[in-house]
Amino acid sequence: MIEFVSYTGKYPHLCSGVLTVRVDGETWNFGYAWNFQERELLPRLPPFWRSGGCAGVTKDLDEFCAEGPWEMDDPNAELYPPEIFARLPEILAVMNANVPHGCCGGCI
Repeated sequence: MIEFVSYTGKYPHLCSGVLTVRVDGETWNFGYAWNFQERELLPRLPPFWRSGGCAGVTKDLDEFCAEGPWEMDDPNAELYPPEIFARLPEILAVMNANVPHGCCGGCI
């Protein structure tokens, strides 16, 4: 069983959040977070997602943002415990059900 706990990403960095889920009762964190007090990167498993949307600028210099569901990036199996790597597609489905879709455009 996979249970959504939280996601910290929001505009203008929707895709850069920390995803927290429970997998069979055990809590797992994915993504990157910085501890400003200690000036260190907090331990997390790497993100495995990318935005399914897109953002850009038209030839008339109008910005646009098209929403789309989260997609699986190209995760490296060596960076995840085997039991978690095997369940990444299920975790992504839970993410899609609980985290707003889109491409926030923060990177353009």
